[in-house]
Amino acid sequence: MIEERRIASMFDDEFLSRFWKKVEIPDDNNQCWIWKAATNSKGYGVIGIQGKLKLAHRVSFEITNGEIPEGMLILHRCDNRLCCNSIHLFLGTHLDNMADMVAKGRQASGEKNARSKLTIEAVKEMRSLYLNGNYSFKKLGEEFGISSTSTRGIIRGDYWKLPLAA
Repeated sequence: MIEERRIASMFDDEFLSRFWKKVEIPDDNNQCWIWKAATNSKGYGVIGIQGKLKLAHRVSFEITNGEIPEGMLILHRCDNRLCCNSIHLFLGTHLDNMADMVAKGRQASGEKNARSKLTIEAVKEMRSLYLNGNYSFKKLGEEFGISSTSTRGIIRGDYWKLPLAA
């Protein structure tokens, strides 16, 4: 606690007490420490300080490690947006965050991707039509509103990692 107070000189005792009252800390310190108070629209914990809202996991990191360098993000090893356990948090850039997302398979793909023009059912139908031999990549692409290159990638399984048969 002495070390925490030394590093967290940017936060007064009243704020620290208010902050930690909003965090559920289990007996096992290796588990997630869950933020129990307000959250933002993206599901991250928030707390007011000096008239501004700060993200709870960033505050937790600052309490333990000091000021966050400008432009740096605080990433979660546990992928739990409400976690404030500093051993689950680490500094990273936006590129680090994107690489972490891809490595953990959390990027939006298939119909969850906001730019997707197809649904799973449409992909299955497209593959079925192709397997029946009645359609070229070009003809399928025109019918489903995508390029023939994208159609070929879908049929070959480069995109939309579903079983080939419908």
